[in-house]
Amino acid sequence: MPAEIPFEQFPGLGTDEYPGFPADGCPPLPDLSRHCSVCADVLKAHPEIYEQLKDSKTSKGVTLARCIKTGIDNKGHPALKSLGAVAGDAESYDIFAPLFDRLIESRHGKIPSESSKCGRRSLTTESAEPFGGYVISSKVSASRNLEEFPFPPAAARQDREEVEQIIVQSAAAMEGSLRGQYYPLAGSRSYPSKPGGMTMDEEKMLADDHLLFYHPDAPAVLSTGAGRHWPHGRGVFVNERRSLTLWINEEEHLKATSQQTGGNVQAAYVELTDVLAHVSSKLPTGFARSRRLGYLTSNPANLGTALRVSVIVKIPLLKHCKAELHEWCAARNLLEKGAISESGDRMAELVEVSNRDKLMISEEETVNQLVEGIAQLVRAERLMEQGIPVAEALARGPPPRGDLTPVDPETASWDAAGTT
Repeated sequence: MPAEIPFEQFPGLGTDEYPGFPADGCPPLPDLSRHCSVCADVLKAHPEIYEQLKDSKTSKGVTLARCIKTGIDNKGHPALKSLGAVAGDAESYDIFAPLFDRLIESRHGKIPSESSKCGRRSLTTESAEPFGGYVISSKVSASRNLEEFPFPPAAARQDREEVEQIIVQSAAAMEGSLRGQYYPLAGSRSYPSKPGGMTMDEEKMLADDHLLFYHPDAPAVLSTGAGRHWPHGRGVFVNERRSLTLWINEEEHLKATSQQTGGNVQAAYVELTDVLAHVSSKLPTGFARSRRLGYLTSNPANLGTALRVSVIVKIPLLKHCKAELHEWCAARNLLEKGAISESGDRMAELVEVSNRDKLMISEEETVNQLVEGIAQLVRAERLMEQGIPVAEALARGPPPRGDLTPVDPETASWDAAGTT
């Protein structure tokens, strides 16, 4: 058994709140003149919002103070401006809408309406690998919260343990390629069949396979409240072939990840949606979501699909053309960065490309944009190997796209099956 760390003694990881701004009620608004976050900017520009909302609470008892504590406790930096707020439950986005709508608009560039179109609802048949040897791996991750519970920043220990029990019971019933095992974090006392959590050997195995998550240490995360009661109510479910992981009660109730060697992004996505549909079918009220905002997460930056699709691709010639690559990806709603190994080392010649948009876009459209983008980058790299200049290589158009059927806004859904 791993030596237990006395998490109770660390600020933000025990029972008590992280020291600083109170989470249970709003005092007079502090001086924010030196604060650099989107939340601070909103409150400085519109102090009436604080006065309007300071005494409000959701039906689960979440206060404005709980939502903005991280932005008050941490001044931030102008070069890396965070949102500075989290949602304590699904209702927070309605009760504190005057604040959250401004944060959403700042991060996503828009505030969606209920009739917003979402894009294609079927997966492209195009492959991300028009030529072999370029695509290294594919990963699709989704964050979800359970409707009936406070989100991790506002959860009591009992809430975390109930969420753990519900998700683990559902995961344990999965069969076939999804069948696996649950590993509560070392030191956890909340999972009866494994008191004390995973063993030292199990912890090392998950760490070596880069499937384990760890306690937060950044003040901006600790002050949200998401780290309280660590490590209880938290753990990792892994299927037998190591393609699927479920992180329970990390920063959201559930983070599900499917990963594949090579470029079969569609297969990773299908596996992920199968898992989410299975878990959702076992929930009394399903995952937290709204017709306007999609799936609801404690981090407003992840609202909508709450989906991250990423591919690591070997394109050394394009990687050296940083400006052109960045401009090309930005025009297609993609993000690119130098690939970094799980141990933090930069990986020569490799680039990680991921989706940018999560709001007002369907999951299928997100996958399709990335698959088609990666395929075009691979073709461009191939052309550059033949001596074609970067501008011309990137300008070569892709083959015709697949399903371009318009979406009826009345039936548009945030997810594939329309069931979760």
